[in-house]
Amino acid sequence: MFTPQQIDQVSFGRSTFGGYDMQQVDAFLEPLTEDYVTLYKENALLKSKMRVLVGKLEEYRKNEVSMKDAVINAQKTCDKMVAEAQAKCAQMLSSASAAAAPAAQNSDALVAAENARVQEARKTAAAKISELQEQLRTCIQA
Repeated sequence: MFTPQQIDQVSFGRSTFGGYDMQQVDAFLEPLTEDYVTLYKENALLKSKMRVLVGKLEEYRKNEVSMKDAVINAQKTCDKMVAEAQAKCAQMLSSASAAAAPAAQNSDALVAAENARVQEARKTAAAKISELQEQLRTCIQA
């Protein structure tokens, strides 16, 4: 690609017969050079911006890998914590069941003892009622 200076420095040889009109060549080259200078500067600016963007893109790609790794590690940590919590919950339930079993057996024994006492009290009450009924009959017959 020509630089603007190279285009500006182009000179055409003079020819006596059938040569180019130097004024026309210069008139053509002058706006061409101006346009080319503008395009050359724009191109340089765009290349500079592109280098910056490529650098940013690489940086974002590196960050993406780091973020993916962080998310994976966070997920693993979360899974581990859930598994530990479930294991602790199962252990606590087992301990609570083991601790409650003797109390449940003890309460069953207490209920059985109280039922026996109630049955004994009913028998005693029934015997007393029979005795009082007998006494009442005796009194009524006398």
